[in-house]
Amino acid sequence: MKKKSLFFGILWLLLLCTGAFFGCSRSVNDNALSLTKTEYAFQNYSSEFTLPATKMSAYFYANGNVPYMDILDFVSALDGFLDTENFSASVNEKYNVLTLSWLYEGIYKLYCSVNWETNEIYVNDLTFFYNTVPYGETNYAYALQTTDYYSSGGSSVTFRLQNYGFDILYYYGKCLIPFCVLNTLFCSYNMYNVYFNGDAFYGIYFLPSDLDSETYTAIKTSSLNGTDCPSDVRTAAVNHLCFVMDHFYGLKEYKNISSFRAQLSADVLADLMSVDPDDNIAAYAQIFHKGLDEMHTSLTTLSYYNEPDAWLNVLSPDVIGDHWLNFYSVYTELYLARESRWENSAPPVVRFSDDTAIITLDQFVTGTQEQIYNGNAIRDDAWQYDSFFYMRKAMEDIASHGGINNIVLDITLNGGGNLGAMERVLGYLTDSALPISVGDTLSGAASVEYVAVDTDLDEDFTDKDSFDTYEWFVMTSPYTFSAANTFASVCQSTGIATIIGEQSGGGMCSVMPVILADGTALQMSSNTCMQAVSVQNGNTAFHDIEGGITPDRVLERSYFYTDDAYLDSFVSNL
Repeated sequence: MKKKSLFFGILWLLLLCTGAFFGCSRSVNDNALSLTKTEYAFQNYSSEFTLPATKMSAYFYANGNVPYMDILDFVSALDGFLDTENFSASVNEKYNVLTLSWLYEGIYKLYCSVNWETNEIYVNDLTFFYNTVPYGETNYAYALQTTDYYSSGGSSVTFRLQNYGFDILYYYGKCLIPFCVLNTLFCSYNMYNVYFNGDAFYGIYFLPSDLDSETYTAIKTSSLNGTDCPSDVRTAAVNHLCFVMDHFYGLKEYKNISSFRAQLSADVLADLMSVDPDDNIAAYAQIFHKGLDEMHTSLTTLSYYNEPDAWLNVLSPDVIGDHWLNFYSVYTELYLARESRWENSAPPVVRFSDDTAIITLDQFVTGTQEQIYNGNAIRDDAWQYDSFFYMRKAMEDIASHGGINNIVLDITLNGGGNLGAMERVLGYLTDSALPISVGDTLSGAASVEYVAVDTDLDEDFTDKDSFDTYEWFVMTSPYTFSAANTFASVCQSTGIATIIGEQSGGGMCSVMPVILADGTALQMSSNTCMQAVSVQNGNTAFHDIEGGITPDRVLERSYFYTDDAYLDSFVSNL
């Protein structure tokens, strides 16, 4: 994160004072409202975080169905996911502002200011929402070290809830914010979600669809199943959808979207506002699968007003968009080609032809500590759960075979994975710290982090432990997506490997899990976007990679798996 000067903090104070001068010194509250308070059980189902079972209180307008929660109570209930010890809070009733803050690296103060008169939430830096405890089960950052960091741009963000039909209430000393908004800002932004089914609250990692089937059925079972969705919930769901997409959808500019609400046709909006959950499904399918038509954004779980076993066939001709259709058509073609070659079995980790080795890597995944280690020893089967150890096994097989000059890393059926796993695999190709560039479409920040990899795990990030004596080639297809697309981009921009095959499938945004106000769950392209970075004449330039990476040398897909001798000849003559 770019360090801010003391001037920024002074400017923030001046802004508060300026707001007070123009009328914010009139204390207001919502005590005259008739709200009801209901207490619900909260149960955490994420193995990454330890949160005790507790209660969460929700507030409702009279005869209303949309839950509001006190921001401080919400944060407190999530102690064990949020690092609540770092938070400090103050309330200034004179200026109608609650301020929540914490110190980043013990130096830089991050603020969230909630104004219940203007219905605005201000953060001086989006990093404010990253105040979480470390993951407990999975270490996504092992063997990685940042050697240098560059950032530019970036600004504060104000969420104007009144633009989306939401109020912020100050009710008898409680600062009440719509639950769906709190969940998006504090949880979804950190790959965690609190799921409310009308009867209880549940903490989950990512989305309900990632739970085991028994737990999924349990949290989806609700007294609201099979009932009409109340009109106030429908309104909140539409408003929340627009709020999320306007602020956090990373492809807004790429797709020329200025206002998400303006994208909704009259028919789609009517289906969204319908109290019939089946109409809502049709609208969501039209928006995410037909309309946006990109693989990082899709519906994953229907609302709790649907029956627990209701589902959406995303491959139905009525639902699937052209981009989705092409993506899965390529997958099917390549999968069947593999199946034909290896007789219904997966291809070997490494196969050989003359002086060329071909590694098949279909995902970038990080194993849990239990999957990787037995005590302090690395498990023999760690390679089955973690891409870094998969590559270690591959390189051991290559060394045992001998006589290899070229290595083709086949990621033609690699649909992505997590960034840390991808970075660790890069360490097998080079000893150099590699530039990982990220842009934020919401704040306007752009950064380059130079990451070194300890490939031999000796805790020395400066030694020569890569396998850069080989000639590396990375083979891509239109199914090469997300983290695999970024992998190809870094390899090409740095020159550590030659890209062969077909143009990759794109996907530059990290995925953000969101639960809408009606309980509908989706994953979406977030405001955090991977970029290609280039430096010319001392100037750093950033380029989007959503459209995929053009190969350095085109190779027809008919040669991907069928003829290793041809593949060997192809790379040997480049």
